[in-house]
Amino acid sequence: MSDITLSAPLKSLERLIVGAFAEVESWLRSAFTENTAPFYSSVDLRNNGGKIAPIDTNLFPGGFNNLPMHCHPLAANLLSQRMESLCPTMKSVLLIPESHTRNLAYLDNVATLKLLLESAGIQVCLGRLDGAQLNLTSASGAALEMCPIERNEGRLRCGDFYPCAVLLNNDLSTGVPPLLRDLEIPTMPSVQMGWATRRKSSHFHHYRRAAEQLATLLGADPYLLCADFSVCPKVDFHQREGMECLATAVDETLKQILQKYREHDIDDKPFVVLKAKRGTYGMGVMTVDSAAAVLSLNRRQRNKMAVGKEGAPITDVLIQEGVQTAEKVGGSAAEPVVYMIDGTVTGGFYRVNQNRANNENLNSRGMSFAPFPVSCSPPIVAPPDNDTAGRLYVYGVIARLAALAAARKSAAAETPDK
Repeated sequence: MSDITLSAPLKSLERLIVGAFAEVESWLRSAFTENTAPFYSSVDLRNNGGKIAPIDTNLFPGGFNNLPMHCHPLAANLLSQRMESLCPTMKSVLLIPESHTRNLAYLDNVATLKLLLESAGIQVCLGRLDGAQLNLTSASGAALEMCPIERNEGRLRCGDFYPCAVLLNNDLSTGVPPLLRDLEIPTMPSVQMGWATRRKSSHFHHYRRAAEQLATLLGADPYLLCADFSVCPKVDFHQREGMECLATAVDETLKQILQKYREHDIDDKPFVVLKAKRGTYGMGVMTVDSAAAVLSLNRRQRNKMAVGKEGAPITDVLIQEGVQTAEKVGGSAAEPVVYMIDGTVTGGFYRVNQNRANNENLNSRGMSFAPFPVSCSPPIVAPPDNDTAGRLYVYGVIARLAALAAARKSAAAETPDK
């Protein structure tokens, strides 16, 4: 794709990672040997030309339909391998998607995921947690039959379909339903990875530690691999409660960012992104560049920040360092999204939004997707250090670092995140 503006040459951090190819790959292999990678995941990245950092990690990725076709064979193979590692006689899977049906693009994701599983020789039934029987059509015209799920002791069934395992593509934002508790068959990912118990702040704590380890290996400042963050609890946007706490946290974070900008000769104006501490779908997200902006939020803005997916109230707020994107596709702001299965990069694409600036949330109305121009799967030998292949390899490294953080969080999680 010739209309990607940030194509070459690689910047200093990217050259550093590509130059340490053998050491980086060895370290990542060792790290994943000690920690079981997420079943599947996707990572949103930002590259401002000097710093590359993940801004979100999703353990129930909903954009498989945006992956280029050449990524499908690898994805199907990795899905099959991971499932067989859990159950050597794996033949059938109950795929549980999100309950919403109006997002036809998401239904394309479900259809693609079903196709990948079937191409790996696995029978698939689509199940509904709400007990509904639905026949739906995705944006591309794929027909999807959704069946109600019934439970028989520790197993599930959909009509005459008895699955060997459950594959969740539902992030369980409102909690774990009784239907899925204490099953005798494997559930992938674990229900404990849902947003009812998982917190972004905990994930980014683990990510920062992993980034520090990689930075030590590279001889780099870990700041160049991380987006700094803080947390402000007990915020009520409707009642304007906790807004002073939030404004103070924003002010302190902006000062820390400015100090780092001066150390690294970054001329961008610091900003932060306010996010719900848990949840996804680009909801409960706002960009501000001053404490005053927090205190002057109007009613519409406060209403936007007050509730997340499925109407869940937002009370704990993540204040995340904003990272401008230097990437553009077709002249519009873009950010890379990397998809992984079992910790292995399977492919990726750019999220593009012609309605948003390079310091705004691109996961919003007006977004579109453009496939990566070349594969970003880990190469056998070091990629060139002066073209797109090298840059996409670096994106894969950072994404795997985020997957490692999720793996370490999962291993440490005996109780819900606080």
